[in-house]
Amino acid sequence: MEVSRKWWRRGPRPKALRWVGVKRIVGRRIVTWKNYLGSYGMGGPGFFGLELAAKGRYPREWLVLTLWGAGGWLLLDGHWIEAHPNQYHVQCPLFSNFGDDEDWDDLTTRIAGAEIIEAGISDYSSKLVLRKGGEERILELPEDTNRLSIWGGSLEPKKWNRAESQLDAWVISRRGELFTC
Repeated sequence: MEVSRKWWRRGPRPKALRWVGVKRIVGRRIVTWKNYLGSYGMGGPGFFGLELAAKGRYPREWLVLTLWGAGGWLLLDGHWIEAHPNQYHVQCPLFSNFGDDEDWDDLTTRIAGAEIIEAGISDYSSKLVLRKGGEERILELPEDTNRLSIWGGSLEPKKWNRAESQLDAWVISRRGELFTC
């Protein structure tokens, strides 16, 4: 796995959480989410983004996980957010858009409108505590990647590259349209 470095096309360049600080996202409300940021059509990288409401000096902006197939790297309350259909017999993910009877969204109602009340992002793991209607949820990219689905094509387990940091993989972008070059 490699963190993609060319995620912008126009507008201000996204800034890694390493540089803007994790405090920037705490206390922010999630407006919506997308799993196809960075896409230019078929075969796009599938960055995962949370649109954050404006708060204080911060405008409406996106918190984006810039990993290829990023939804497959994330868990919400221990459940896969996305997985390849060949993994559905192991665990049904919260979101699927593979067509027909493999289209559902059990994620939006759980996170849209939620507030990020706590955030812990380190080199090897990420954990956001979300609160909505008095209920708390955990959105995470775990250090133990054995908790994630395996790659749909190679059937290999996902492994975090220990030479890279999740503080660089998460970025703040003013635009919800990130493109690869």
